[in-house]
Amino acid sequence: MVGVCVLFAHSAGAEVRLLDRMGGRTLNGGSEFRIEWAVLQYEPVENWDLYYSTGPQERWMDLALDLYPNDFTTSGGRLWYDWTIPQLHATRVRLKIVQDGLNGTWEDISDEEFTILPEPQAAALLATGGLWLLLRRRRFRMAPLRQIEFELRLE
Repeated sequence: MVGVCVLFAHSAGAEVRLLDRMGGRTLNGGSEFRIEWAVLQYEPVENWDLYYSTGPQERWMDLALDLYPNDFTTSGGRLWYDWTIPQLHATRVRLKIVQDGLNGTWEDISDEEFTILPEPQAAALLATGGLWLLLRRRRFRMAPLRQIEFELRLE
């Protein structure tokens, strides 16, 4: 007697699909972004998991795990989760949604990469009579200056 074991792999997007393909978009750290997805074919759902990656060789990082239908909002077949963007600098970011179903697991990954930029931590404004330094939305007035030189790098 010969035994045969056949494993079936579900193709990405077979049951669930991210609605925004994300290509070329730039998101700012600290802001909110709505991740939307839809179920393409009904499958009893245990929960949903959301992940992001900062590059093709990078691991998937947890964004939100074990979301149940009452943990997020639905409307007209669309489901969504409001994500607070992390403070990081990455230019090759992708999203992944995973549907943990009673009969299997399905996933979809954003087709294109997008960018996340951190919120600027400091900025300087030259005003009549002096320099104003803005640090995280607080203003500090410095002594009057005739000339100022500085270099601001965002990495």
